[in-house]
Amino acid sequence: MSNLYYPFLVQNVEIYAQSLGLTVVMQNTMRSESGEIQSYNYLRSIGAQGVLSLFTPKIPIPEDMPTVIVGEKMPGVDVDTVSLNSYTAGQMATEHLLSLGHKEIAYISTPFTNMTEARRKRLDGISSCMEEAGLGEHLRVLVSDNENEGLESTYEYDCGAQMTEELLEKYPQCTAIIAVNDMTAMGCISVLNQRGIRIPEDMAICGSMDVRWD
Repeated sequence: MSNLYYPFLVQNVEIYAQSLGLTVVMQNTMRSESGEIQSYNYLRSIGAQGVLSLFTPKIPIPEDMPTVIVGEKMPGVDVDTVSLNSYTAGQMATEHLLSLGHKEIAYISTPFTNMTEARRKRLDGISSCMEEAGLGEHLRVLVSDNENEGLESTYEYDCGAQMTEELLEKYPQCTAIIAVNDMTAMGCISVLNQRGIRIPEDMAICGSMDVRWD
């Protein structure tokens, strides 16, 4: 829940559910198997009629608990899903930046782990676009090796800040950053502001998830 995307999503689920006379009970599993087992057991005990899972469960989905994934579905999981095409998202961000004249583009991401495929798929979309434009060698990829999802509330923000510091040192020629999500983009923006680097005049930033913040 440290990523602002999820509270916004849950809020909208609750608003629509209330309009249907339904009650939403939220459980935070911290993306752990024990948390998932505990949550399913609790929801079963109170007579919950179904589950909207905002991430692919690590445990087999109980047959007696109808479940829909609202988010990324991992390969091999046979369950109804509403999800974002991360590959296309990467392509769209890159096409937009290329249309603005950017040629030196960086991708900044939280770690590539078996926890999620979306981060890598966004890079695949970005890479395909850059290759098609003949700029494959001008794509810089910076991926954090610090996976603290669920344990550190600001880790995605901190990742963006850390990787932006590294980018400015190693690849000062870059004029645009595609961040894996908006929380990471916020971290990028914080460093650019501290350095007096103007956005978007000196450095363009693309995030993903459409999280609004002041």
